[in-house]
Amino acid sequence: MPQLVIVSRTHLSRAITNLAAGYGGVWVVAPGVVYRVDLATGRKVAAIRVPGTDEIVSDIATGAGSVWVTSEAAHRGVYRIDPRRNRVTAFIPLPPTPTGITVAYGLVWVSEPKAGPGVVVRIDPRTNRASGPPIQVGTGPGAAVAGFGALWVSNGNLDGSVSQISPAAGAVTRTLVNIPNVAAAGAGSLWVTPIHGGLQRVDPATGKVTATIGLPNAVGVTLWAGSAWISTNPPAALVRVDLASNQIIGKAARDGTSPIYITASSTGLWVVNSATGDLLHLALTTRHQAPRQ
Repeated sequence: MPQLVIVSRTHLSRAITNLAAGYGGVWVVAPGVVYRVDLATGRKVAAIRVPGTDEIVSDIATGAGSVWVTSEAAHRGVYRIDPRRNRVTAFIPLPPTPTGITVAYGLVWVSEPKAGPGVVVRIDPRTNRASGPPIQVGTGPGAAVAGFGALWVSNGNLDGSVSQISPAAGAVTRTLVNIPNVAAAGAGSLWVTPIHGGLQRVDPATGKVTATIGLPNAVGVTLWAGSAWISTNPPAALVRVDLASNQIIGKAARDGTSPIYITASSTGLWVVNSATGDLLHLALTTRHQAPRQ
C-alpha cells in the first residue's frame, strides 16, 4: 500500500487559524496575515496583510474567483483576496462576529454568532454586498459545509444541532438534533466530529447515524484519494479511514505532524503542525522521498 510521506515543510506562524486550497496555492490565515504557499513547490510566495484576523475564530475559503477570509477583531467582516495579484480587493463589513465561511451555490456564506439565535449571511460575489435577509439558525453557529444540494451549519457544542439550509429557498428546511459538528460532506455522508463517542457518518437524507468510527478526539475530516483523512488531538495524529468498511487503515503521527487543520489539493494533503507553525505537504508514494525545506 502506498505510504503517506512528507514532501515539504514550510514554516509560517504558530498562531494559524485555518487553511484552504485553490487557485494554485494553499492559503493559510494567521493573525493579521494570509500566507500563500505554492502547490507545486511548497514555498511561501506571498504574505497578504489582513488586519483583524484572529487566531481563534477567523476562517478562510476559496471560490468565485477569490479567497475569502473572516475577521472579527478591529475589522469585523470579510476580506476578498484576488489570487492573481495576491492582494485584498474588497472588505465587506459584517458585524458583529463573522466566523465560519464557505463558497457554494454561487454565493459566499458567512455564519455569525450573536445574542440569541445566530444567523448566516449571504454575500453576492458580483456585488460584494449582502444578498437577502440573514438566515436565522441555532445558537453559536460556526462551520458551514456545502454538500448534497444544501448548506450544513453547525450550531456549536452547547446547541448540539446542525441547520440544513436550502440555497434556493434561502431558509432552514430542517434541524438535525444531537449532531454537534459537520466537518465534511462527501462519499454519501455527513462526517460529524462529536464531543464524545467517535467520528460519525450521518445519512444526509434521514439525519440518522449510519456508522461510528472509534476516533473520539477527531477534529477535522478531509476526503482525498479514495479515503477519509481525520486529524485527531489529543493524541495528535492523522488517521486514514476506508470509505467502504469504515475501518482505520493507517495512522501518521511521526515527524511532528501534530495536525489540527487539514485540507486537500491536486498535489496531496496539507496539514498544519500546531506545535511549530509549519505547513506540511503530504503525498502518497511507494518510495521514500526527502522533504523539501
